[in-house]
Amino acid sequence: MAEKSGFEALKTGSALLKKGTFAEKVEQRAVIKFCVDIGKTPTETHKFLKQSEKHSKVSRSLIFKWHKRFADGRDSLADDERKADHLLENPML
Repeated sequence: MAEKSGFEALKTGSALLKKGTFAEKVEQRAVIKFCVDIGKTPTETHKFLKQSEKHSKVSRSLIFKWHKRFADGRDSLADDERKADHLLENPML
């Protein structure tokens, strides 16, 4: 197998630093939702996710946020839609 050039290795490394793919986020939320469904507390859910190498990097605050959403009755695993305010034209351009 050919060795990667410095640039290719850098691209690969920076890709690993990104915050997970959409599919990974949805999978993590599904696990959190499952934990809510079986009655685990946010702390128990956090400990449960930390046991998995794949999900061990999920932040405690994110787990608590999604745990509360699901406990409050949310069903969707998808992100909330964002407002389009950031798409307004910049008058400085």
